[in-house]
Amino acid sequence: MAAEHNNIPDRIGTQGWEQFLATKQDMLYQFELAKTYGKSHLVQVTHGKVAEATFRRWLSVFLPNKYGVTSGHIVSQNRKFVDLELPHYDIIIYDQLNSPTLWVEENSDYSEEGKTRAIPAEYVRAVLEIKSNLTEESSKEAVDKLFELRPLLRTEEDKDVYNGKLHPHFFTASVFFELQKANEFKKQILNNLVVTLDFPFFGALILKAEGRDINDTGLLRILVGETPIESTVDKTKESLIFGLTTSDSILAQDGKHVLTMLSWMPPNFSFFAFDIIALLEGRFRPGFSSSNYGLSWMNPNRKK
Repeated sequence: MAAEHNNIPDRIGTQGWEQFLATKQDMLYQFELAKTYGKSHLVQVTHGKVAEATFRRWLSVFLPNKYGVTSGHIVSQNRKFVDLELPHYDIIIYDQLNSPTLWVEENSDYSEEGKTRAIPAEYVRAVLEIKSNLTEESSKEAVDKLFELRPLLRTEEDKDVYNGKLHPHFFTASVFFELQKANEFKKQILNNLVVTLDFPFFGALILKAEGRDINDTGLLRILVGETPIESTVDKTKESLIFGLTTSDSILAQDGKHVLTMLSWMPPNFSFFAFDIIALLEGRFRPGFSSSNYGLSWMNPNRKK
């Protein structure tokens, strides 16, 4: 995987890092294959469905068995939500050991992970929205879809055993399979992914970018500062693909300024994966690595 000069690899890392990163490459291979087959279709949606299915399949293998991974609906027993619609979510992570499944619907994705399940809200731990391509439109759609969960967020007042609200450690995130060069200077993409701290949005993962090494992964983090920040995305400044970029900040209710930052490097796939586990288990710490598995770095002995 890593390029070699005189048998000295460009990158080294913790044990098994190349194999762990290969799981991302396998998802991208299935995605590209679906894009190729889909070119003959009048409406090209197959690769989007494959993106959802392959990421669900990977998560179901990667996460501890106590967490279930499914697409489907989140159902509340709260009588206030009797008329609330039941949107379909790409990925629901839930307490598989204790949660009942209210019903199961067949899906065009015939794998076990692709079946649509209805999960009670109390057992839902996370929701991930999956998009094939990162654009201004898809970034807004992803956040808007997650915002539909706002009525189900638990508050300090929700002590009723029948409140039908989401788990106290519930969080959301987005995954985009690719970023194309046509969108590398569109700062509104990052601006669409800025979410105030009253909503549990963890950030986003981008599996590849046009023009970057296949091993590089984009990771979008939520940052909080004391002063307003202007976006660094511009043809005279930084590119979403080649650079460390930030969005315009927005003013939060507590006077803090919230923004997003996008970085690219191979370890980001591992950072995101193990941060998901840390979030599920309530031990995530911003600014700290949740695990050293799957990490790699430039070999100090490589030839320049």
